[in-house]
Amino acid sequence: MALVLIILCFFSCKSSSNQQESKPITSSPRPDWLQGKWQRTNDEENKKTYEHWQKVSDSLYLGLGFTLQQKDTVWKENVQLILKDSMWSYDVFMAGNPNPTSFLHPHYRFFL
Repeated sequence: MALVLIILCFFSCKSSSNQQESKPITSSPRPDWLQGKWQRTNDEENKKTYEHWQKVSDSLYLGLGFTLQQKDTVWKENVQLILKDSMWSYDVFMAGNPNPTSFLHPHYRFFL
């Protein structure tokens, strides 16, 4: 669930001409609330999706997301939130691809 919320935040934040432009992160807020074990609450019947997040440092959080159907893993991804050049990057590592897919978010309101 947290993974879905993070992705939605990346795509929903935009500035308009009537709003003040958000500034890049200078004193970066930390997503400490993300730490721990999460379970999705709106899964399909017979499926359960989980995420585990851990804080490695003030600039790196590691996550694991997976979906179980019965006792079989039907989906899995490793993710990280990492502070790069004063911006948080949400990096997704999928099996078979050595390079992550990265989503940068320059807006302070990301973790508000």
